[in-house]
Amino acid sequence: MTASGKGATVKNDRQATQAGDHRSTAGLKAAWIPLLLVAVLVPVATTNPSILGGDVVVGTDLLLSLKALIAGLAVLVSGVGWAFDASARRAGIRWDATMWYLAGLFGLALVSAAGSLDPWRSFFGTYWFRQGILSLAMLGALVFLVVQLARDVAAVRSLSIATVLGGVVVAAYGLLQVAGLDPLYWGAPADMLSRGFATLSNPDTYGGYLVIPALLAPALALSEDRRALRLLWWAAFGLTTVAVLLSQVRGAWFGLLVGGIVLLAYAMRTKARFQTVDWRALALVVAVLVGAGVGAGESIGARVADMFSGEQSAGSGRLLLWETGVRVAGSYPLLGTGPDAFLLGYYGERSADHAIYGGYRAAADDAHNILIHAAATLGIPALILSIAFLVVLVRRSAALVFVKEEGGPGHVYAAWLAAVLAHVGYLFFGPSIITSSVILAIGVGVLIAALATEVKLPSLTPVVAAGAAVAVAGAALAGTGGAMLAAEPSYARSYSAEGAEALEQARRAVTLAPWSIEYRLREAVLVGEIAANAIAPDWEDAERQTIAAFNDLVHFSPGDYEGYVYYARALMALPSQSDEITGLAAQVSELALAVYPHGLVARETGARAYVRLEEYDKAAALLEDEWDSDASYVQPGIVYAYALLGSERADDALAVIDDLGQRFPADDEVARLVAIAGEIRGR
Repeated sequence: MTASGKGATVKNDRQATQAGDHRSTAGLKAAWIPLLLVAVLVPVATTNPSILGGDVVVGTDLLLSLKALIAGLAVLVSGVGWAFDASARRAGIRWDATMWYLAGLFGLALVSAAGSLDPWRSFFGTYWFRQGILSLAMLGALVFLVVQLARDVAAVRSLSIATVLGGVVVAAYGLLQVAGLDPLYWGAPADMLSRGFATLSNPDTYGGYLVIPALLAPALALSEDRRALRLLWWAAFGLTTVAVLLSQVRGAWFGLLVGGIVLLAYAMRTKARFQTVDWRALALVVAVLVGAGVGAGESIGARVADMFSGEQSAGSGRLLLWETGVRVAGSYPLLGTGPDAFLLGYYGERSADHAIYGGYRAAADDAHNILIHAAATLGIPALILSIAFLVVLVRRSAALVFVKEEGGPGHVYAAWLAAVLAHVGYLFFGPSIITSSVILAIGVGVLIAALATEVKLPSLTPVVAAGAAVAVAGAALAGTGGAMLAAEPSYARSYSAEGAEALEQARRAVTLAPWSIEYRLREAVLVGEIAANAIAPDWEDAERQTIAAFNDLVHFSPGDYEGYVYYARALMALPSQSDEITGLAAQVSELALAVYPHGLVARETGARAYVRLEEYDKAAALLEDEWDSDASYVQPGIVYAYALLGSERADDALAVIDDLGQRFPADDEVARLVAIAGEIRGR
């Protein structure tokens, strides 16, 4: 029996297995195996060297560069294999109308990147998220390949198995972290390890990723005839859902709920048959979940309560971030800030309330809401197209999956529909990195593949062109991932080494990956540190080198607030402390505030420069309204107090000093100010 969608026929599990695997040629095997490997290896891969022993972390990017390299190489090899086989068989291209939406989205992303606030960032992606054009091209190529190759339920089932296996490894490792048994050293905060993050950088992305394998596992169990394997997949379901629960990621909980409702609706609609072993396994999973929830009840309860606990709660913080994201979208409505350039728009739109909530160090590279993020980075037209694509894809997939007849399209298609919607549900509250994006792309490809038909072509040129485009997309991402992997050890050594050796290591990292703002910033900072220790008569040369290095940095990324802040602070540390250099530091601080009006470090640095220049009114004006916006940051208050004293506003200065004395009684500079206040009052 078959179930038909528009222009598509999908066999049920048993029929597809009996029909045999269509990947019989060498070309198709070469194309298919990398797709299976990418589903397993991308989530699991890490370059953390502490597996060999010790507690040294080589590099700060222990995850994404390797994951980008693996994904890119897989797409490259798979694209070449598919094009070779399709050309040999004179086959056409499998296509569905929904793919035009994706093509349109990528076109808008290209235009957005060309006009980005930082084209380098939008092309290569940011250090921690990797969602630039290169990654988007690879993800589009991955969707295309899955559509070409996942032609039946047997193929989709094998992709599901690979995805669940990757999820089991990640979940098991995350639970080891929760139990305090992590065999690797990450240098991560205790609160991250207590929630688990495995090899996905933080608990948020870890929990968001795991909802996908968690929802695929029950489908594999129900479509398996062998009792032992049926139990194995139920065990995988239990392991991954427990990991999602203990990750304490509320967006992942919401996503799992959404996906569970989809699977439940499918089971009721199709009258899916549960065996006794299934009910027993499901009851055991529920019991384990309840036990895990009770065991972690205090921390889980705190996470839930924190959403509703007032102005300083996580819920209010997320709302403030969303409000900022909406303002960014309003400022760049047509093409957004550019892919992966949300931070640069965020700087200009972040409210004073959000600055107070997050503290002076807080910054956001992602809106933590897929709709707001799409509008802010790609523009409102791209948002509309994204929503249209998702609606059309879900409607057509649901029509194919939710058939009343027993043995319809197969449980795995329903599971992929549930998994895609679950991860999208998580993305309404959390960010996306390349790991989860890769698995989501596979899921989207599976759903489109069920709808696609083969388009016969008059020549092989389109097939060859498509294969070449896919290969280039994979090679480009793999190349940048490999370059970053090569550069990371040098970047790390620039922190452990000193002086000229540290600078040499930073410059090597920049040479290997010249698009990285992090590497360039490190190089400039080291130039400034060396200059700060210069001995006369080398002051002037040191000053010139510092100014040249930071000018190059801010010209490379003119919208990056941190570049200006480090520039101003480096100028203030130069040994000559001339009025010319100090004035330049004040000017650079003002440029930083033009990028980020609520940048407290820029305000403090600029005010310090004005105090040194004895322009006390300007110094006080910079800090007047925001000197205490971060209650844990003492320096702005100290500088503000000196500015007020210089401006002969003694009463205001005494009030500030009293406040600082109560909050920072052990600080030496505060103690000196308190002594000055005592002298003033004793006159």
